[in-house]
Amino acid sequence: MASNSVPLLTLGVFLVLLSFMGTTTTKQVEAKKSTYKPFVLNYYVHIQIGGINANPNFLPALNQSYSANFGAGVLFALNVTEAVSPTSRQLGYSRGYAIETSYLTGVSRGIETVVLEYADGGKHNGTFVITGAVGTSGTNEVAIVGGTGTFRGANGYTLISFAAMLKNGTLFTFAHEAHFL
Repeated sequence: MASNSVPLLTLGVFLVLLSFMGTTTTKQVEAKKSTYKPFVLNYYVHIQIGGINANPNFLPALNQSYSANFGAGVLFALNVTEAVSPTSRQLGYSRGYAIETSYLTGVSRGIETVVLEYADGGKHNGTFVITGAVGTSGTNEVAIVGGTGTFRGANGYTLISFAAMLKNGTLFTFAHEAHFL
């Protein structure tokens, strides 16, 4: 009978230790949650068609004769500014990729994943990630899914809408309104 009690005692000690480890892990995760209060950032992103800030040859379309640009991928690195003018104060960079999901010619809709490097010289400094479906018309809502620095543990949503067209239709500016919850 004594030989059966040793494995049971060992199992009991193991389970007690495991429960303490679980409690510690939960407390550590809770301590890493972001401490900022909800706020909104407004900024502008600029893309120049035919410029060196985007590579439209990242992925070719799957079958242009059947599905327009479906599946085509673009890599980009864009400037982020304080105002609609591309010469306004630079706040950071937007780097990411978009995959075209439209089947129709003339309609552009894609899935984007973007890392924004943001530094306003004061209260907000770091990176945050947005991802979601974006089209060329109307207002698009994408998710904020994480971040670093001031944005550690970030979540929320960003509203993206067309703001301006400059340089004979080759420079497009999009307004971003990021809501951190």
